[in-house]
Amino acid sequence: MTVSASEVPPAAYPWNVVDEEALRRVFRHRVLNAVAGLSLMVDAIRERGATTRPALRAPCDGMERELAAMAQLAEGSRQTANATPARAAKELSTGVLRDACERFCAELDGVRRQLDTARRGGVDSWFVERCDLMAIELAGLVRFTARLDLLFGPLPAPEPVRVADLLANAAEFFAHRFPLCPFMLNGDPDRDGVMSAGNLYWLALQELLANGGEAAGRHGAVQLFWKTDGGQTLAVINSGEPWASAVPSAPVRPFCSSRGRHDGLGLAIAQRACEALKVELRIRPNLPDAVVVMMVAAS
Repeated sequence: MTVSASEVPPAAYPWNVVDEEALRRVFRHRVLNAVAGLSLMVDAIRERGATTRPALRAPCDGMERELAAMAQLAEGSRQTANATPARAAKELSTGVLRDACERFCAELDGVRRQLDTARRGGVDSWFVERCDLMAIELAGLVRFTARLDLLFGPLPAPEPVRVADLLANAAEFFAHRFPLCPFMLNGDPDRDGVMSAGNLYWLALQELLANGGEAAGRHGAVQLFWKTDGGQTLAVINSGEPWASAVPSAPVRPFCSSRGRHDGLGLAIAQRACEALKVELRIRPNLPDAVVVMMVAAS
């Protein structure tokens, strides 16, 4: 697999705080786990359709080729432990992985088309269910590449967002992700203002709310505090689990997490958005009853 220079994501997150070994480990883990699950389902579809659905063979062959390319990319990250940061970014190019995901999706669509063609004769729902499961697994891998791009690729251009809309989006986002966790909005009564780069605030805020909701656990709660007078402040306050000592907060290091099946990207994405906004990300991990993460703009 060849990676052209145009596919190399810029090393936007400061490399002096990136643990390259952790980066490779997380990348390899996520990609190879997804490839293993998808491969099992492709093999099952091929075997079950060998006699009754021979037209499925070609798209299954195509999916296997793309899975092999993904595995090669992931395994390649293991072989250059002494690579420079720029070389690591090149080898772990999310553009290459995304392209393979898109080609896999095209082959999966080919399977669906074959099933649609045969629908009049009655399609075994087993095939449809496997296609749906593969689509879910693939979507998770694509989300992972998108989150890596938020560290190493260009951020969205700043766009204005009304304070009222930002708060409404936050409440809806949290209720959808954590329906059983108490959530409270607390701040200035005036919500009519406009944040000139509100989309970047929202980018960071989603990560902080997701972290806060997970840390709140079964018995905690999360509060979103905002202030616009005397300098803009947004703070996520979590009264659940204490800050894990294994997770550095100054500086924030991506790919470090105390939770299993987590990538450790959330705080780093928030940090990068704050740097683009020229605001400070402040973490107060050692308060008696809460963990507070704030985005603070100068007055």
